[in-house]
Amino acid sequence: MTQLVNENKLYSVIGKFFTDGSNLLFELIQNSQRAKAKNISIAVPYKGEHPFGESVKQENLISIEDDGKGIRDIVALLGIAISDWGKEVEAQEPAGMGFLQLIALSKQVYIRSLFGQLILDSQRFL
Repeated sequence: MTQLVNENKLYSVIGKFFTDGSNLLFELIQNSQRAKAKNISIAVPYKGEHPFGESVKQENLISIEDDGKGIRDIVALLGIAISDWGKEVEAQEPAGMGFLQLIALSKQVYIRSLFGQLILDSQRFL
């Protein structure tokens, strides 16, 4: 059975997250850097087509794109206090909470990577 929550790690890092959203963008950029991205593009507000339809105003959207190595394992993405970084990044003790923080602070999340595409309704997911 695949473990979706690393409880020991969760309890040791939870205080760094969810106090406010001020470090969310930093966490997402850090993930891009850890994925060896050479280019990171941030659009605030995002302008262009998006998968959420007309019910979401473009001024409420943020887009982050990078050319990093991507993520194959969706469990590592959606797991809590779990990551699938290599030894080099694991030495930095990544919390495995950045994506969960994004979900907690968003209404909807869209991600496209090596595993495919995923659209999450944050409230239903949590």
